[in-house]
Amino acid sequence: MNNKKLAIGAAAMILASGVLNNAYAKDEANQVHCAGIALKGHNDCAGNAHDCSGMAKTDRDPKEWKFAASKAECEKAGGKLLADNAKKK
Repeated sequence: MNNKKLAIGAAAMILASGVLNNAYAKDEANQVHCAGIALKGHNDCAGNAHDCSGMAKTDRDPKEWKFAASKAECEKAGGKLLADNAKKK
């Protein structure tokens, strides 16, 4: 009986994990890469001579980026869209 409960619980966790990852990926797909708005240690991905998020060394470095919901939000925050946003509407 305990093995059955364990298997059901594990299956539920795997399913929930997939649903959450898919939701995050869809949300990320609708966002734009906005350069120059990341604060120190709060960039979203590779940037100024590093390959990881959270490694920005200064605030608002134009070579560091964060996700923004739209071009308008990016520009309102004082940033500029990166070139890879050209494929997004």
